[in-house]
Amino acid sequence: MNQNELSFKSEKLVVDYFEFKFDVLPESIKQKIVQSFFKLGFNSFDVDKKYRDPIQNRIQTNYKNQHQIQFVVNVSSYWNGVCVAFPGNSAAFFYQLSKEKKIDWNLFDSANINRFDFTTFLARPFQSERFLIRRNTNLSIQVGVGHFNVEVV
Repeated sequence: MNQNELSFKSEKLVVDYFEFKFDVLPESIKQKIVQSFFKLGFNSFDVDKKYRDPIQNRIQTNYKNQHQIQFVVNVSSYWNGVCVAFPGNSAAFFYQLSKEKKIDWNLFDSANINRFDFTTFLARPFQSERFLIRRNTNLSIQVGVGHFNVEVV
């Protein structure tokens, strides 16, 4: 594959939601994730989606922390795992930290990427031929211990 001149920045794309999926998340690993991300400015919450209105409980918070990480259970009736989610601006900050190599990827050894959303800020969406061609561009996502990279290819 040839790289072209497209990038998240050039296309005004912002990571809007990022989620890992753990079939099993031992409490010891969960606590390591909580502590690691707390030091990076994240408050952590348990979220239970069993009921129509999800129940959210604090795990570790500080009023100075501006971002959040969620440990989501009861996502569906046929799966008993845990999703670790970074919603909204927290996803964008997570992506920035990963580019700066500040994420301990060993904490996610047994996880899969479950969801990766991004949004765009266009003054006139879908009105330029240039954008119509580019919106069908493929993304290359590379994840490994020590790195996370997303490229528009």
